[in-house]
Amino acid sequence: MARRYFSGEDPLGRVVKNAHGRGEVVGIVGDVKHYGLDADPRAEIFLPAWQQPLPGMALIVRTGSDPTPFLDPIRRTVLEVDAEQPIFDASTMVDVVSRSVFLPRISMLLLGAFAGSALLLAIVGIYGVVSHTVSRRTREIGVRIALGAGAGDTLRLVVGRSMLLVGSGAACGIAASFVMTRAMTGLLYEVSPLDPVVFGSVAMLLGAAGFLASLIPAHRATKVDPIAALRVD
Repeated sequence: MARRYFSGEDPLGRVVKNAHGRGEVVGIVGDVKHYGLDADPRAEIFLPAWQQPLPGMALIVRTGSDPTPFLDPIRRTVLEVDAEQPIFDASTMVDVVSRSVFLPRISMLLLGAFAGSALLLAIVGIYGVVSHTVSRRTREIGVRIALGAGAGDTLRLVVGRSMLLVGSGAACGIAASFVMTRAMTGLLYEVSPLDPVVFGSVAMLLGAAGFLASLIPAHRATKVDPIAALRVD
């Protein structure tokens, strides 16, 4: 509110008209997200309770240790002041915050579980496809070895071609992920969906899966006798 209505000015001492009347600004507090962590702060004013009483109030107590043991003493103290004062929903701030983010947290846990499963399936799929593709080139590898190609040259050729495909697929996947991250913005709190560490880690993991998928069968094929590799079933 200070930024919106008193931009560049000192609001202290100014008189503000509001729905409850007129009031003098005596201090400025930080923004408070009263309507959820995913909602932007609104312009608000704080009024003294004895001037503007409300039908429901909240008593907040800050402790230097675990607040749970303080609940009963606080409840007894309030009842000593007013024995007919109803007290309900006594909970810690950690519980209040946990309740406010319960649904988004469940959504993110489910999304994380599905993402982990999709990542595992992608790794297994890449390994299977590349391994099958390289295995089908056993005859080609046998011909190269028979013509004098070294095992290192053959490995570099096979792995290089396979990694070119894996790299192209990873690049397309990362580009598509950048576009899809907009759908996750509403589920995150003060966290950017464009995390370079996550994108880089996933790309490296998929690249490692593709590298092993091409290296293992290619290495195994170089150990095969050229005559056996060229034999037609």
